[in-house]
Amino acid sequence: MTGWSVTSVEPLLPEEASRHRAALDDLVVELSAAAAGLRESLPQGLRTPLAAAVRAMNCYYSNLIEGFDTHPHDIERALAADFSREPEQRDLQLEALAHIRVQKWVDSGGLRAHPMARESLCEIHARFCENLPESLLLVLEDGTRIEGGALRTGHVRVGRHVAPEAEAVPRLLEHMQQRYAMLGRAGGILGLACAHHRLMWVHPSADLNGRVGRMVSHARLPARPVCGR
Repeated sequence: MTGWSVTSVEPLLPEEASRHRAALDDLVVELSAAAAGLRESLPQGLRTPLAAAVRAMNCYYSNLIEGFDTHPHDIERALAADFSREPEQRDLQLEALAHIRVQKWVDSGGLRAHPMARESLCEIHARFCENLPESLLLVLEDGTRIEGGALRTGHVRVGRHVAPEAEAVPRLLEHMQQRYAMLGRAGGILGLACAHHRLMWVHPSADLNGRVGRMVSHARLPARPVCGR
């Protein structure tokens, strides 16, 4: 038994008594109304191509966050199976395709459990890894290969943050999933950023946590665009 209790991941949401909570709740209402208005204003025939454009956009910014500037033109080329002859650039194009494929799978209703569930986290991670080039799977400090869909087994330190012991990760994830699954629509929107922060704090996998966390946030949005079939 490790010393990490489930309460160590708290708080998972801003407290009701927080002086910021009322303003945050108002922003949730405004955001929900704006999103609903935008969705209703879109012609049905535009929603599927727009969803594809959003997936490419999300891919670009997710890569940028990770320090990879994969230009949108290169992403479009990859979608057309037009790959660079330069190995590093080609691998980044393949990484972009992996991201887009996973998000399309999420958009089509692929997740069987709550997005914060351990099962969902591991499946998203596994689907990323199965489409990544080998060069991007050999990124751990000791040179070992990332195992798709697996929770980490070792200790992790990111900057000044020391993540919880690996043995504590499953029960911390279970606690988070139970708490976030209880939230209604408004609480769920407010909890999106909170859940991403706490997920990064737990650092469940050896690598790709940021990408998986952003995909989980996308999956938790109450009204995602539905991809065409």
